[in-house]
Amino acid sequence: MFRRYLNLPKEAYIATLATAVNNLGNVTAPFLTLILSVRLGFSLPLTATILSAKTILQMVGVTLGGVYSDTFSRKTVIRLAGLIAVSTYLLMALFASNPWIVLSLLALNSLAQASLDPALNALLMDVIPAEHQRDTSALKYFGLNLGFSVGPLLAAALYKNSLPLLFAIDGLTLGIAILLSLKYIPELYRKKAEKKAKFSFNDLLENRALVGFSLAIVLVFVVFFQYSFGLPLAVKSVLPESGDLLYGSLMSLNAVVVVLFTFLLNHLLRRHKTKHVLVLGTLFYAFGFGIYGFADGALLFLLGTFVWTLGEILVSTAVNPMIYELTEPSKRGRASALFPLIRRVAAVISPLAGGWALANFGFTGLWVGCVLISLVAAILLKNALTSCG
Repeated sequence: MFRRYLNLPKEAYIATLATAVNNLGNVTAPFLTLILSVRLGFSLPLTATILSAKTILQMVGVTLGGVYSDTFSRKTVIRLAGLIAVSTYLLMALFASNPWIVLSLLALNSLAQASLDPALNALLMDVIPAEHQRDTSALKYFGLNLGFSVGPLLAAALYKNSLPLLFAIDGLTLGIAILLSLKYIPELYRKKAEKKAKFSFNDLLENRALVGFSLAIVLVFVVFFQYSFGLPLAVKSVLPESGDLLYGSLMSLNAVVVVLFTFLLNHLLRRHKTKHVLVLGTLFYAFGFGIYGFADGALLFLLGTFVWTLGEILVSTAVNPMIYELTEPSKRGRASALFPLIRRVAAVISPLAGGWALANFGFTGLWVGCVLISLVAAILLKNALTSCG
């Protein structure tokens, strides 16, 4: 099962190492709400506004990173955005006692760091052959979760005791990840070969398969983000006394399943087309969140979480390979911006939709809605990707 991962291009291992290092040091994001409200002293309404503004800035950053990766080159964007992101982290460490300076630097950091995502993804896509795209994506996803399983624990240890060190670690690990990518992953895409390319998102909209894929993935993530909105409320409703502990256990189960099952699922489905893997992952979402509708105790909550986590693995490891199949090199920067954009759009829509469903139909309506949305997404994926090989 693991032999297939020994023959990947060296760039796949570099990208995995860079991802693991970056997420090992991803110590600011998990505690950002507490950093803003408790350590920096902003009011809760202002903290909520800051977090919403941060999401908007990230969406702008992702868009700019995607467009400029195709307009100039992947590494040009990585160098400039990386320098800004790392520098702002280190400056936040120096000025950690001044809330308004930290807030200004955080805004610039959010814009710069978000623009790195499409550039790094496109850089890797360009050098990995089609037959290794899914294995590389699975390996990189494993590295992400391996690093992130440690990062929040490190953040918890530093949050109360050393805010400057928290920012410094985030900046240094990001810097190491960027240097690894710049040094060991070659730049194959060159703007000079694409003089007539249109550098906007308009030509992506002409790709019907990509548009259908994108709409379907938005729906998938609207359902997915109920793990952080509807699920904790449902657990607390069913088990008022022990709901908090159970929800923590569900999130731990999610992390363990991702680490243990990523390679196994990729191995079992290695002969299936990427589009079929995406559809199957979406159906796992429907089944997993649907189980919550019958949950009257811990067992079904655990089972539902296990099932949709399998879907999370399949969807997360198949999205970038699907983008590779659907787009040519001159458009991969912008196409790579779609996934992080979609996640952020869905993150905004999901709690609003979940809150509306809960207010009008209760928890049963919420979980039935998740099932129906997932099924619609699966049909959209199937229809949109029918022409793909």
